[in-house]
Amino acid sequence: MSTASDRADKIRADKEKVLPLIDKGEVTRIACDLVDIPSPTGFEKACADYIIARYRAAGIKVLSQVFEDGRSNAIGIMKGKGTGPTLMLNGHMDTSFVGNEEHLPDSPGFKPKAVIDGEWIYGLGVYNMKASLAAFLHAAETIQRAGIQLEGDLVIACVAGEIEKSQVDKYQGPIYRGGGCGTWYAITHGAVADLAVVGEPSALTLGRAVVARLSGVGGGDVAGFQLVSLINERHGFEPGAETAERFHRVSLDFELWHSE
Repeated sequence: MSTASDRADKIRADKEKVLPLIDKGEVTRIACDLVDIPSPTGFEKACADYIIARYRAAGIKVLSQVFEDGRSNAIGIMKGKGTGPTLMLNGHMDTSFVGNEEHLPDSPGFKPKAVIDGEWIYGLGVYNMKASLAAFLHAAETIQRAGIQLEGDLVIACVAGEIEKSQVDKYQGPIYRGGGCGTWYAITHGAVADLAVVGEPSALTLGRAVVARLSGVGGGDVAGFQLVSLINERHGFEPGAETAERFHRVSLDFELWHSE
């Protein structure tokens, strides 16, 4: 059985193989390619096709997930040794806008065309969140190129339909079908993991997640419940609603209900 010291040595050895293969220019090219592919909510398939082609070129297993006409997730799976947890890298392909809306400024940052200015990339969706997808893709491709087999599986989940939109009144059609539908489809159709990293823009701050699984058992009946709450949630480095207190209240209400 391997010791903690053995595992630490292996991690160091793997990093020495991978880090020299990280290519800033390649990450930049991937990010620009993704920006150049228009993918507003409801029309993500072309972007998914590009990502799936990269998976196949790198020898990464593809999990096909077409869930609507013109819409699909791009799921890649790198099988590990089966001795560690499965990690998901999750990010969305859809952009908040099409790019031709009248209210948008007529500037590069709001168009589906990448523009490089020094150390910056401007273009629709690069911030939210195609730059993260580029980082995920390059990381997976680099691990594959280095010939490293991880202890657990790595799932790269580039999903459709994350932008917070819903069909209301006259606002109908795929462009209004967002709100996490892609990730929901992914995790209910084979893309499952023990841990996940979501590459949402956060000014490099980490958002913590708390998941509680509560089971009530009485007599011969078993009821299972799962409550999920995000703590210190941030998006775009804007203060999010603090949900820890609400999660605590829900837990107390559940305990009261169960005691009755």
